[in-house]
Amino acid sequence: MNSTFKTGAIALAFLIIGYQVALFVHKASAEAIAPAPPQQQRKVESFPFDPNTVSLQDLQRLGFSEKQAASIVNYREKGGRFHRPADFAKSFVVADSVFRRLEPYIRIPQIDINAADSAAFDNLPGIGPYYAAKMVEYRDQIEGYSHPNQLLDIWNFGQERLDGLIDLITIGEYHPREYGEASSVSE
Repeated sequence: MNSTFKTGAIALAFLIIGYQVALFVHKASAEAIAPAPPQQQRKVESFPFDPNTVSLQDLQRLGFSEKQAASIVNYREKGGRFHRPADFAKSFVVADSVFRRLEPYIRIPQIDINAADSAAFDNLPGIGPYYAAKMVEYRDQIEGYSHPNQLLDIWNFGQERLDGLIDLITIGEYHPREYGEASSVSE
């Protein structure tokens, strides 16, 4: 074999190897640039819910990840409460866009001040154990509230305190209760 033939054979081998490497690099870079195949997206639903009682699974149906849903449930288990829809929006796992979508579906029941016990009153913002007990005591004394402004008759209750909870309460029919009976909440 002469030297020209050897040089040509080596050049041809390098061309074939180069071509194969180019094909490999092209394929690898095309896969890296191309978007990953779409993963099956969860179906997001919108339905009426109470953020104080909605289950972990239903939070996921509403579009929250498992971790976000667990965070909301954990907040409630630690004693956190959503009094108003805006309170739910303040949760760090609820994005503004998600809240705007869900806001019309948030249903937080109002507390019937003629049926609630002191524990239910104590859950209201600005009402501690003292005012909760006084609200029950005064309700029983007057045989039921007929207007929310009657709460102002409780010593040192104040208009500011009433303004802070007026949208969270309702007045149902008064039924005298036996001591220790459970409270009720209106829908």
